[in-house]
Amino acid sequence: MALGLEDIPSDRVMDEIDRSLQELCGIQSLRYEGVLGHIYYANDLAAIIAQEMANPTVRKHIRFYPEDAGDKLSETWQAERWKNELDSSLLTPMIRTQNQDFFTDEVTLLRDGTACVPFRWLSRRNEMFARAWKVILSDTRSGWIVDATQECEVPSSDFLLSYPQFAQSHHHYNLPGPSQVFGKPPCLKTSGGGILPWEKPTVNPWRERSKGHRVVACPLWLYCDDTSGNLSKKWNKHNSFLFTLAGLPRRLVHLESNIHFLSTSNIAPPLEMLDGIVDQLE
Repeated sequence: MALGLEDIPSDRVMDEIDRSLQELCGIQSLRYEGVLGHIYYANDLAAIIAQEMANPTVRKHIRFYPEDAGDKLSETWQAERWKNELDSSLLTPMIRTQNQDFFTDEVTLLRDGTACVPFRWLSRRNEMFARAWKVILSDTRSGWIVDATQECEVPSSDFLLSYPQFAQSHHHYNLPGPSQVFGKPPCLKTSGGGILPWEKPTVNPWRERSKGHRVVACPLWLYCDDTSGNLSKKWNKHNSFLFTLAGLPRRLVHLESNIHFLSTSNIAPPLEMLDGIVDQLE
C-alpha cells in the first residue's frame, strides 16, 4: 500500500510496460554520419506517417487529391501547384470506385464503349474526375494509340472496366486488350509520319507493388527551424527539422499535435542533416 492505495504497480513493472509500449508504438531514432563527419539522429519518418494514418482523429481530415474549387482558394489542395503543376507521377495514382481500382497510365474502358488513359485525378463538388488522354483504335483494330495531344475530363461514374477486368473481358467487346498499346501520334514538330513508341508501362507499377492495397500520395511541409537558445551559457544554437501533413486543413495543420519533430543538432549544419531525411524519403 502507498498513499492509502492498493495494487499500485512497482517501478519495475512500469519500466516493463514502458518498454513494451515503446516496442509496440514507439518511434525509433536512426543514427546518421553526415558527409562532413558529424553524427546526428533523425526520427523514423515512415513510422510517424504510419501512426498518423492509423490515428482516426487525424486520418479522416487528410486530403490526398487536388480539388477544383473554381475561384476559391483556401486550402493547399485547391492551389495550382497541386492541381496542375506537380508531375503526375508524384500524385496519388489511383481511385477506388465500383469495387475496382483505377490507376493512372492504364487503358480504361468507359461506359460509352470508348477508352482513355487517366493521368491525373481531381475532385470537384464531391465527385472524382480523371484528366485523361483520349485513346483510339489502330487502323487494324488490333491495338490502341494514345493521343496525348487530346486531353479530356472524365467523371468516375463513366468508368466501366479497370485494367485487370478489361484485360479479362476485352474480347466480349470486340476490342483489343489494354496491354496492346502501339504508341502515340507524332507531335507537329515530328516529321516522317507513323506513330511514336509508347514509353510508359501498360500497367502502372504501383498496381503491382500495392497488391490490392490503396495507394495514396501524402505531401509534406518540411521546414528547418533555426532555434537560437543562447539565453544562458548552458544552451547553444541548434537547427531542428519538423514537418506537417500538407493534406490537413489550415485550421488543423498548425496544431501542436500535428507538428512532428524529425531531427535536431547543434553541430551538424542543416544541409548535412537533410541528407538523412532525404535518404528516408527515397
